[in-house]
Amino acid sequence: MMFEEPTEQQAQLIKWPIVISDNAWQAMNLEGHATSAQMLERRNDTIYMALEALALCTSPEVQEFYDIEVPCVVTTGDPLEDHWLQLRVVVVRKQGEPRGLKIMLRDEVFDPEQPIPGIFFQPGRFVQSKGVHALVKQKLLDPSVYLSRHLVGDWGDLDDEDKQSNKQALEHGLRLLSAYKIDAAGEDKLWIITEADRSCTTLLLPSEY
Repeated sequence: MMFEEPTEQQAQLIKWPIVISDNAWQAMNLEGHATSAQMLERRNDTIYMALEALALCTSPEVQEFYDIEVPCVVTTGDPLEDHWLQLRVVVVRKQGEPRGLKIMLRDEVFDPEQPIPGIFFQPGRFVQSKGVHALVKQKLLDPSVYLSRHLVGDWGDLDDEDKQSNKQALEHGLRLLSAYKIDAAGEDKLWIITEADRSCTTLLLPSEY
């Protein structure tokens, strides 16, 4: 029987950060040369299955882990080469309280001391510049990868002075800037800017600034 509504703990857990282990990520690349769009689709399927496992659990308590199977269809078109990934969704805890989810292979050893990053600040609404929107529409750029890094304080390709400025911005409510190297239609850098009032976070190309 499925819950009509998740428990309070489950509802909170769904909001926490989700990390995919390097081994699980590599396992998603069945062909060894999957495109960014294919990997993005498989990642989204994996996260969906992880959250579904929480919603469908018949226990009112948050478990230590949940086992899931994620279908991966290879690009060759041969159904015999399709694969079900056997993954485990581990509930990461701090001082006994759930703080996030880590998706890993079932035979991986979970290290509870490995930190799971949390969101450092509220980003507000997300805005894409025309240039970024065009790259996303052409499937040349996956902005979610860089947004995730920005939100947990991984500022990317900034010098030490700019990183220190971001640290002060977190303390005093000032504007935040991240810069990431990309390779998309001749563009080599992506900027992400969160306004001082945390009303919005904008993704743009330096050439548009």
